[in-house]
Amino acid sequence: MKILMAAALMVMAVSPAVLAAGDAAAGKDAFSAHCTPCHGADAMGNTPVAKAFGADLNLHDAKAQALKDSEIADIIKNGKGKMPKPPNVADADIPNLIAYIRTLADKK
Repeated sequence: MKILMAAALMVMAVSPAVLAAGDAAAGKDAFSAHCTPCHGADAMGNTPVAKAFGADLNLHDAKAQALKDSEIADIIKNGKGKMPKPPNVADADIPNLIAYIRTLADKK
């Protein structure tokens, strides 16, 4: 009984974010399919679309990385400002996209 109780406590102690963590490799594929026209293949945001809108679309910088996962998910689902909702992004892709975006953090 003690072992069962300890196992239950350990499961509850694990962050829901960890349980729902995405696959960064799958996220990179989804990013390539849905996000590169605006953010660029390198996610630096140096694209004609970004320049036309005067938007900061660099996903490597501290500003983008400071967003909570829930905020990134909301932006992907609903768009933000001039950014429309990316077409054809499945809900299942969102945790993977977030996992990939987290791999882009500037490592200085």
